[in-house]
Amino acid sequence: MCGKSSGTLGPHLDLLVGHMWTGRRKIRGVRRALTASEPSDWGLLDTGTQVVDAEYYFLCYRPGNPARWYVAAQPAPRLVKVPTHLLLRVGFRMQLAQLGRAPSKQQRQHVQRNAIVLPIEEHQAAVAELQRRRGRS
Repeated sequence: MCGKSSGTLGPHLDLLVGHMWTGRRKIRGVRRALTASEPSDWGLLDTGTQVVDAEYYFLCYRPGNPARWYVAAQPAPRLVKVPTHLLLRVGFRMQLAQLGRAPSKQQRQHVQRNAIVLPIEEHQAAVAELQRRRGRS
C-alpha cells in the first residue's frame, strides 16, 4: 500500500475513545443498539448498549511523543465495536502525514502506509474532556 502525502485533507477520523490511549478509531457505521450481548475490547457489552462500528488506528510513536501519527492495521483493518458512552470527540478531520526535510526511515514507512496526523487541538480537547469526565466520577 503505497501512498503519497499531498497535504490535502486525508481520511475522516470521526472519534476518539478515552479508554485506550494507544490508538484511535474511524467510524465505519451508524450508532445502533446491540440486539444481543457481544464481547469487545472493553469486555462483554450488554444487550441494548449503544455502539458504533469503527476501524482501529495504531499510534506510530510512543504516547508521550508530540507527533501524533496513526496508521491503519495491515493487511486487513482491525474492526471494533465502540460503546458510544466512551466517545470523547467526534466529527473532525485529520490530514495525511507529511515528511519533513530529513525524514527518518520510520517516518517514510508511515507515510507510505498513509499515516494520518491528529491535530494538537483535538488531542488537547480530548484530554480535557477525559479529565472533565474523571472529575465527575
